[in-house]
Amino acid sequence: MLLGIFILFSINIFLVCFFSKGKKSILPVLMYLNFLVLLSGFYIYYLKTGGLLIKNQNLIFGNKALNQYFINLPIGYNSLSGVIALGRLFFCLFFILFAIQKNYNANLFFKKRLYFYLIIIGLIVICFIFSVPAVLTFLVPYKYRTQEFIVKTIDIIMYTYLAAGLILHFIEYFNIHFDYIKNRQRLLVFSQILLSIQFLFFSKLEPITVFQNYSSIIYPSDFSPFIGGRIENFWVLVMSFCFISTLLNVIQNWRYYKVYYDRAKKELTISEKVDSASISSSILIHGLKNQLLVSEVLIKSLKDQLKKSENKDVPEELVKTVVQLDENQECIQKRLDILYKSFIQVKTKLVPTDAYSLRDTTLEKVKSKVNCPHIYWKIRKGTLLCDENLLSEALSNLICNAVEACENVPTPIIMVKLLFLRKNTVITVSDNGSGIPKELKGRVFHPFTTTKNSLTNWGMGLCYSKMIIEKHIGEISYISNKRGGTTFIITLSKYKGGK
Repeated sequence: MLLGIFILFSINIFLVCFFSKGKKSILPVLMYLNFLVLLSGFYIYYLKTGGLLIKNQNLIFGNKALNQYFINLPIGYNSLSGVIALGRLFFCLFFILFAIQKNYNANLFFKKRLYFYLIIIGLIVICFIFSVPAVLTFLVPYKYRTQEFIVKTIDIIMYTYLAAGLILHFIEYFNIHFDYIKNRQRLLVFSQILLSIQFLFFSKLEPITVFQNYSSIIYPSDFSPFIGGRIENFWVLVMSFCFISTLLNVIQNWRYYKVYYDRAKKELTISEKVDSASISSSILIHGLKNQLLVSEVLIKSLKDQLKKSENKDVPEELVKTVVQLDENQECIQKRLDILYKSFIQVKTKLVPTDAYSLRDTTLEKVKSKVNCPHIYWKIRKGTLLCDENLLSEALSNLICNAVEACENVPTPIIMVKLLFLRKNTVITVSDNGSGIPKELKGRVFHPFTTTKNSLTNWGMGLCYSKMIIEKHIGEISYISNKRGGTTFIITLSKYKGGK
């Protein structure tokens, strides 16, 4: 079973590296690597000491050939104790550093006070030096009480780091306001709890007990009084729990990190589609605009002739047809402008903008496109860094889409929220409409994707909005409920002067 746990942790490291490439993967990878170091020390120690029954050895280690190899491995107890000390202490170090990285307030606090990092790392380094039995017995020879005090102090520091890391993960979880982010954080918290429980078992093997078994220092390793006196039961229970919890840890990490991988993959797909569409679209737009100019001249000439005509017998249907042609001409022109904007390099000028000013500008643009009295706003007073004209254009597109999604709803409700959270400025646009069809969920932001009449809507609004948000160094995502209703979420970096 221990070999299986070792393999599962190796898979864990692979998943983290594969799904979260870059600097973000360094701390979790180092954390898992040190756990593997601790497991290796545990594995080799129990094989070399031969203190377990054959039945227990088969249960824990499994492979006889591999067991024999590690029994004969030329590694002394002094080196083995160093391996165990390294795994125990540096796992706790990277555990708390990873928790700090994931906790916004803690991360902000430590970035402004880098010397705290030096204290945290330095304390672990000192503990590691004192954990090496050769150093400990050299500094305090034959002073067993002092040695015991040092060992237990190191344990207290180590478990304090572990507890602090878990607390930071829990605090971050309860400080999150959006369910879709909270669900991801829940996966992370659960995996960290499982990892901590396993660590508490494997870390009970003290480095000092590997080198020299002081009766006053060694901890009981069988716990037989608590399970009815049979040591076999203890190993069966513990190894089964460790294997299952490691498997769950792998599943939770896969679900947690895959979200970021899928997002990056979608971004690449959208980028490729936009690039391929931009070349052909630029040629198409140029040709269509020339044709529209000719049509515009003909329609204007026809309208002038109708105005000058003194003949009262001009059919009313002809007048209506001319008006419809003119409206259709304007509609096509607007669509072409959106299409053109979607494929050009959008230039943004980010300046501090009042939240209420952005709301007013957005409302003006919405009113020029649709008429819907059921649009509600919830805004917190504050300032955000944005290009007001462009961001209001993106918001108006989302609001108009929400209005159109609620066409068949008896009581349509479109809610726009602008909130200033700890880390970000978040804008959400929610509706209680029909929701996004399942077949379109993977390509909502792709160019030319629409559920509306393709003659009047070319499916470029969301693609264009996404480009605008990205120019603001932000992200846009959505949640579509099975029972109906969709929420688009825009996340922007928080302006330092914002409230």
